[in-house]
Amino acid sequence: MKIFKVAVLCEIIVLQSTIETASTLNIFQGFPDITDESDDVLQNYIPTLNSNNEQCRNHSLFYNEELKKFKIWAAEMFDSSGKMPSGVFYGSSHDFGNFDECLEIKVPYQDSPFVGQYCMAQFTIEPPKNLNLIHGSNYYEKSDYTKYYNDVIWEKMAVYSQDETKGSRNEFYLAFCLPSSCSPNDLKTALENNSLKINNISDFHIKVDVSNRSCQIARDIKYTIGDFLFIIFVIISVVTVIISSIYDVLIRRDTYRHLKIKGKLHNIVICCSFPRNFSKFTSKGQNLEGLDCLSGMRVYSMILIIVLHRIMFEFGSPMVNPKYVEKLYTKFETTLLLNGPILVETFFTLSGFLATYLILGQLKGSKKGVNLLLFYVHRIIRMSPTYAVILFFYCTIFIKLGTGPFWQERVGVEQERCLSSWWANLLYINNYVNTDKICMFQSWYVACDMNFFFFTPFLVWIIWKKAKLGVTIVIAFIISSILVVFVTVYMNNLDAMFMLYIKVLKDPVSHNSFKTMYIPGHMRASSYFVGILVGYIKHYMNESNMKISDKYVKIGWILCVPIMIASLYTGFVFYLLKVPPLFTALYASLYHFAWSICIAWMVIAISSGYGPWVDPILKWKPLVILARLTYCVYISHGIIQIYTAGTLRSPIYASVFNVGYQTAADVLLAYILAFLLTMMYESPIIALEKVLLRKESSLKKEADPKIEDEISTEMA
Repeated sequence: MKIFKVAVLCEIIVLQSTIETASTLNIFQGFPDITDESDDVLQNYIPTLNSNNEQCRNHSLFYNEELKKFKIWAAEMFDSSGKMPSGVFYGSSHDFGNFDECLEIKVPYQDSPFVGQYCMAQFTIEPPKNLNLIHGSNYYEKSDYTKYYNDVIWEKMAVYSQDETKGSRNEFYLAFCLPSSCSPNDLKTALENNSLKINNISDFHIKVDVSNRSCQIARDIKYTIGDFLFIIFVIISVVTVIISSIYDVLIRRDTYRHLKIKGKLHNIVICCSFPRNFSKFTSKGQNLEGLDCLSGMRVYSMILIIVLHRIMFEFGSPMVNPKYVEKLYTKFETTLLLNGPILVETFFTLSGFLATYLILGQLKGSKKGVNLLLFYVHRIIRMSPTYAVILFFYCTIFIKLGTGPFWQERVGVEQERCLSSWWANLLYINNYVNTDKICMFQSWYVACDMNFFFFTPFLVWIIWKKAKLGVTIVIAFIISSILVVFVTVYMNNLDAMFMLYIKVLKDPVSHNSFKTMYIPGHMRASSYFVGILVGYIKHYMNESNMKISDKYVKIGWILCVPIMIASLYTGFVFYLLKVPPLFTALYASLYHFAWSICIAWMVIAISSGYGPWVDPILKWKPLVILARLTYCVYISHGIIQIYTAGTLRSPIYASVFNVGYQTAADVLLAYILAFLLTMMYESPIIALEKVLLRKESSLKKEADPKIEDEISTEMA
């Protein structure tokens, strides 16, 4: 039970400090000996009193003396330090102190003034090495251990530290407010020296870590050249939109029609007009073969993906009740949230479908042939500029926009990764290159989608020329992708899916399963190639005026619903039980494919009029409009979520309701941000591309301009 000695020691320190304060104020008369050990007590809160760094030591000693005199700045520095988190054994491991109070402290000390520095130190308690686990690693699996309440706490700590499904109970984090002259290493060394007193007399040990990112002072914002370039770029963008809009509005009036510029320059100028782009954005467009139903599928799936990412940020942040999250892993109904990554397959399937359907339509409408190279140019022009703006923002000004105890560990790390890997993002190879420094956690999808599109024009051209050969090749790709996943998961004993455990979500992009199983294109390809196949089927149905009999429609819907439910909810088994590797590999290789087959059926059935009860829900006009923001929402919503995680000042209370209202804010802000990006960059670039390239290319004749405008933004 020696762990209680640590907790009790910390509580005694707080109590002694309180009594010392009261004694100084003469509240406790007759206890003159209470303050005899004051230096020992305060050294727990000012561990750098004996630092080897002379300036740090002098400032710490001054802080110590001034605290005894109850000077305002010293009392606030002490007040803003953490004391001891409550509920450590429940999983609440962080005492944040008061970040803002600490950073506002300024001390005019002699010739070397200093300011308050906020540091978060990590303490890890290592249970006795000779500990004999009585109940084994599955002891607390069901989180019902009341009948074992008389066992030693060491066993619980050891089990939770080894179990990846649980938050650690042997770690806690304390905030220290110290003079800015003390480096993170000074604090770490001092804390290690203090912990030796416990380690030398105990059969357990305490390890201490203080990272450079965990120490912060109030900084004067200094803008780099990159920051100024980004600011100038945004200002120029806004001014361009304003000028273009004013010009567009004026020339529509008879009084100012003489101001209209002649030739192609006029078309170039109005590309950035907000009224014109907004009009295009809000127009319903043509309903080509019922494909407006895809709009609802995109919007609903995008919202669910935002929910998934909010869950990842919430459950990966410090919590007061991690046991609540641990219980979710044992509840069947929460699999919808915990297996949320399966929703990405919807977008892979839709992307493959739309790209194929468009190219076949253009091949059909072109008498002179189609230059396949132009498809790649078109794709890059549509996707890259807005994407580059977001990357530019991550690399420059983002870090200047907030503060918080975890700001550097969240946003600072993200900026470092982006500065190292932005080029890999723009080349769409960041799912294979620099995966340990991936920039923008959600950007792997954009890379995968572009990887798949690299094959699409060639495959579609083969299908167009020799349908049987092309379809055979696509089916071979689907089978190969399934086999690759099976072999990879089985041989490397990987998880069946990306498991959203608390330990993993602290930094998911650095987790091995994220890098080796979740983001590589060859591990996700089956869904996209199913989309290519269904794109050809839809095109063939249109050309041959093919109809599906009522019998097969009923069979399709009867099979589709249970297969989707099975694909989703079978994931619950892997959270609950230790599944044999063979079954794990089988599920990992097939659930992507099974889900995408069902999405493919829904696309065919609903667009062909065989889902009248679903069609109105999916093609509701507001959804058709919002669907045009899907790509911008996807690449930008991470800004909002990582910002909230970085500015956190206290542990969160995890609950499904809290995730819900946080997601509601995410959705609203993400669509507003996406709308601004669309009006300033995406729509003008689409218009500019048509002016400069489309009339001179074989892409002049389009199957449907409105559908085509949305193809290259079919991301999520």
